[in-house]
Amino acid sequence: MGKTITSKQKEAFAEHFSLMVETNKVTNLTTVTDWETALSRHFLDSLSLLLAFEKINMPPDAQPRLLDIGSGAGFPGIPLKILCPNIQVDLVESRLKKAAFLKQVIASLNLHSTSVYAERAESLAHGPLRESYDIVVSRAVAPMNILVELALPFVSVGGVFIAMKQLNVTEELQKSLTAIQKLGGVVSTPPLEIDLPNLSPKRSLILVNKTLPSPIELPRTAGTPQKSPLH
Repeated sequence: MGKTITSKQKEAFAEHFSLMVETNKVTNLTTVTDWETALSRHFLDSLSLLLAFEKINMPPDAQPRLLDIGSGAGFPGIPLKILCPNIQVDLVESRLKKAAFLKQVIASLNLHSTSVYAERAESLAHGPLRESYDIVVSRAVAPMNILVELALPFVSVGGVFIAMKQLNVTEELQKSLTAIQKLGGVVSTPPLEIDLPNLSPKRSLILVNKTLPSPIELPRTAGTPQKSPLH
């Protein structure tokens, strides 16, 4: 991707991986426990978001606020923070054991301007974090018409939600267009196709621009978006 990684950043990636493998013995964080696979499937996949940052013309010296919804073991938020320390990164992870792990990683790597919220996105979006982020990202496994209800209420008008998906997303995206419009979003560019070494199938990044405030009643109560997606 044309990016240079310093030795200190490489050490931080390795430390994140080591902590993940160690914690994985007692808390289910990932099925990927070998370094080579993790490099592609977790770290490089997370850093592919840098290609989307270029698409939205984010200046190199920008200091945007970024929210990672459903961060799990810290992907994509932690690798992005390591490579772009000027970004303020907040992580949403409702499962307490995973949230505790994320706090451990942040402390171990001494990551500044990085917070963890151990809450459901549905309730968190109705508090002070609402429409306060320039960029919201998610690698969470959920259909787009569910993801946008969880994510777009956090995006400020003029900001962008980036969904990390498998390659063939045309039908899924088509089914989510009504929900995106209801939440004040618009998809103005085709999904970015990402071809990463040793990673199959290929990935795509869907960029949803926030053009209007989200209706105050959205997102609905916890679990409702999953049971009854907007259409």
